[in-house]
Amino acid sequence: MCRYGKFCIRFHDENHLRKEKHPFNQPCPFTPYCCPQYNEFSQTANKKLLKIDVQKHCLQLSHVCEWGRQCKDRSDQHWKSAIHVPRHMCPYDNRCTKTDQDDHLNTFSHTGIPDIRPMCAHRRDICRDKGKPDHIKQFRHYGNCDFSGVINYFGQNKSIDFVENQKHMMEAINSYFEHNKITCSVPKEIERFVKALQPVHRCSKVIFESILVHGHVMSSKYMEHLKQPKFAAQAVQEHRDVRTILDRHDAARSYAKEYIRAIVALEYSKKPPISLPMEVPLHISSSMLRSSILPTSDSQESNETIQKTERFLRAMMERKEIDTIRRCAVDIATASLNLHKAPAGIQYEKDKQLGTNKHVFGILGPHCGRYYGDIVLVFKAEVMLHPDANFTHQAATSYLSGRTYSQRPWVRDPGSDSRKTARFHQSKLHCSVPNYEHVAAAELIAITSKHQKKSSIDYKDILDRWLSVDSHEVFEAHLPQLIPLDYIEKVYIPKSLFYSLSRKAQECAKRTFCHGLHLTNHQVDVSPNDMYALDNNRKEYQKFIIDKLVTKINKRMNHPTYSYGTFFTLAPTEFTDYIVLPITINKSYYEYRRTHKNHSNVDDVYIYWQAMHGDMILALSDEHIESKRSEKNTQYLVCYIAPRPPLKTAAYDEAYSYLNNGDPYRHSVILNNNECNAKSNTFYRGCSSGDFLTFCLKLDKKTGQVTLSHAGANGIYCHNKITYQFSKQRLDLNQLRYVHVSAGSQKVPIRNLIITFEPVSDLHPSFDKNFRPESDVSSNDEHSHNHDKPSPHRSNGPSRHESPSFLNKAGNAIKGAVDYLLRNDKERKPCPEAVNCLLQGSSTHTEEFFHPCRYAELCNNKDKEPHLTHESRRVTQCQLNISCSKLDNPAHRAAYRHDGYPDFLIPCRDSSKCQDSTFQLSWAITKLVS
Repeated sequence: MCRYGKFCIRFHDENHLRKEKHPFNQPCPFTPYCCPQYNEFSQTANKKLLKIDVQKHCLQLSHVCEWGRQCKDRSDQHWKSAIHVPRHMCPYDNRCTKTDQDDHLNTFSHTGIPDIRPMCAHRRDICRDKGKPDHIKQFRHYGNCDFSGVINYFGQNKSIDFVENQKHMMEAINSYFEHNKITCSVPKEIERFVKALQPVHRCSKVIFESILVHGHVMSSKYMEHLKQPKFAAQAVQEHRDVRTILDRHDAARSYAKEYIRAIVALEYSKKPPISLPMEVPLHISSSMLRSSILPTSDSQESNETIQKTERFLRAMMERKEIDTIRRCAVDIATASLNLHKAPAGIQYEKDKQLGTNKHVFGILGPHCGRYYGDIVLVFKAEVMLHPDANFTHQAATSYLSGRTYSQRPWVRDPGSDSRKTARFHQSKLHCSVPNYEHVAAAELIAITSKHQKKSSIDYKDILDRWLSVDSHEVFEAHLPQLIPLDYIEKVYIPKSLFYSLSRKAQECAKRTFCHGLHLTNHQVDVSPNDMYALDNNRKEYQKFIIDKLVTKINKRMNHPTYSYGTFFTLAPTEFTDYIVLPITINKSYYEYRRTHKNHSNVDDVYIYWQAMHGDMILALSDEHIESKRSEKNTQYLVCYIAPRPPLKTAAYDEAYSYLNNGDPYRHSVILNNNECNAKSNTFYRGCSSGDFLTFCLKLDKKTGQVTLSHAGANGIYCHNKITYQFSKQRLDLNQLRYVHVSAGSQKVPIRNLIITFEPVSDLHPSFDKNFRPESDVSSNDEHSHNHDKPSPHRSNGPSRHESPSFLNKAGNAIKGAVDYLLRNDKERKPCPEAVNCLLQGSSTHTEEFFHPCRYAELCNNKDKEPHLTHESRRVTQCQLNISCSKLDNPAHRAAYRHDGYPDFLIPCRDSSKCQDSTFQLSWAITKLVS
């Protein structure tokens, strides 16, 4: 008999079920989230009214009970047909501020809220109540979609070593401070400021109208690409209106692409030939080049293709959808042709030398450059996490002009233009690389210190200088070449300027940006000859914009909700194109060791990422994967994740996911011939449907063991792993450096892709191994429930913004303890400093005030400590327990329990001035909740 019996979490492990007996029936392969029969069964009060096949299914096969540890149904039939997984209770329970977050509700149990919430009758994208907290507590949603467009990858950072850049920049700054006898310290507040910045782009009316037509913000280099019909056709396919239609009609996608290409080719054939580029490689003739620019088929052939493909489309979609596709194709083709007749935007010849003409320009932070235009586009912060993005501390052109060397004396002038260009590339930072914010903050402190001629710099000093200098002297963002409009968070435009746009452009802007479009009550001169003179009206508008941008930064600093790692959406390429991460495994390890100096050498590599849909490859190699060449000696580790299995089938049918050490371009051969090292066609069993899934690829370099598993909330119910142990002769894991990703037949959004060298405990939730139902289930009437109707439970705790991240768990835990003290002690008063109090050893102080015990309910001296309180905290056991590397981290200690260790650390009397960094002393928790 299985030791966990009716509480076993390995119910989808077929080997385990064969070897050990369990008190429940054979589990349904679709449980806990994806069984439609059980969803219907669990939501119906009178089971006799259900169809016979539904009743039979739910009686013969067992399913995960939606109430888990809170279940009160003690009938024999229920315990025979139900599996009760005892998830950990949320430590804040009815005071929890995260009950509007699906991930949290899928990970922890909360009193009165079912673990497996019933499915809402409406898809997430059309549900009117999807944002209401009470609705989220009661229901989960299917059809969670990420409609973000694809930001195409051009490999613009492949030759940049961002970790080396960070190292040299910090060495230069430290040397400068040491030479000038200035103490260099980087306040956390300035690091938070850096992480809170968003890229901002300003443009004129003409460029804005072009952006609306193309559906993208484009670099000047990409505008040149639009001379070729294939690039214009690609822009049409990625236009938001077209993409929305194709997402609804996936079966029609190939016909729609052919339809678009034919329409664009027809439009290009109507216009005079576009002049050829000035620079033509010697081995390419003019006729060859012209054939690549002009359509290869004549107008008659294009018309025939249009008629043929339109016939297929009419059978698959509505007429108005076909008309929308045609309109977008004609508009973009026409706009692309016109763009080259009258190029717009501020362009410098130096940009070509520096390569910045291949990027969309912006400012990472408040943009004061009014000369770029009055229309302000605020991009989502995630754009900076794309592999093609980067930023420098000043404008790229300042490296060639020499201006940056006089303003930043720690950066030395290398002399020739070629070396200055190299120095520019060595100054680039990427927001997905760990500790970039520390280097960027140090640069801000150094240049502000020089500018204001003082050594002590705070956040206000940084902001004052930023807003007083030219925009070329602050962070310049170099964004990817082609950015869909989905990635624009807000648009600010004066009303007078907006109503000077064409009617078509106005309607398009309203439809595209919706609530993100902000028309300000400012009247600015919109005459063609106006060069953005800073008159009183424009001064007022400029101040309004800057105030809005600064307010948003302050909000993000105070309530951080940052994405992390690398963030992008893969285009479907049938695994022909690969994106490489901007940081390698060996450089990640260097950065890890730099910040974890007390850790011994580690043999494990962990790669975490979240993805939708599946049908993707994550490939590691010792060289860049390039389709143009094939190296026999290149070492590969290929991790293929299959598409999600269909849910509307009677039998569970999942394609194989696998691990293999062969060439990733042999993927189709591997699937056809079954040639992989390890595989599984039950990898998804137990996972939730229609949302981002978290994956973990673990490499044990010492043993050669590679393991692919689920992480996050799905790790509670899904324990299927794919693992293989490679010999060093077959694959030396120590040699793998580069991380590549690619998609098959569908678009795959990916976010939070990171490389680390210890497990992220938050991403490995466990079940309560010590659960005993008799002692756990509350008999209080207010917590009662039945299996048919989950009772909504309203949280009376602090606002969600008080605990937006893992680091605030400790703060909330302490606040909760203080709340308890306020309710339960009438003689002593609660100490306002709680566990941060420096007077806990003073008998005079403890006679007047009480404090939370550091051991909480586990304390063995409760009767001897009337000045301490021992509220039950129900915190999660750390996966690594006493082997955890974060035992000196007060936030982690407060959020996770470790055998033999108290929940809270003792505050150091010297606070932030303490020079002792040993384990026993910590002042961080005092700062955390102050």
